[in-house]
Amino acid sequence: MPHVSPHRPARGLLRLLALAVAALAVALLPPTTLADVDPSIEDHAGDLIKEITLAGNTVTKDYVIGREIWSDRGKPLDPEVVRGDLIRLENISLFGSVVATATPTDGGVVLNFEFTEMPW
Repeated sequence: MPHVSPHRPARGLLRLLALAVAALAVALLPPTTLADVDPSIEDHAGDLIKEITLAGNTVTKDYVIGREIWSDRGKPLDPEVVRGDLIRLENISLFGSVVATATPTDGGVVLNFEFTEMPW
């Protein structure tokens, strides 16, 4: 049997304690607000997406962002799809913030994504 010093807890116990603290911290943190859609998205749900605009991405290429956005021109605006777009954009860890808004236009909406890139 390995010797365990009374002054130093076993590594397994420290790992268990660290996992418990991490789980508690996650449980107590408020849910992320990034995936919360702007009220304008909810207000225009079902309207036809006429255009998708990207703003604030000076380093990140449009095609990198575009492959994470499943909302598409010519399709109805779906808040759940936009929420998924925001989650995917958050997961690539290139942006400090992403905001999606809908602006009414003739016969539909313009879906706007505004980015704040990480300062690396």
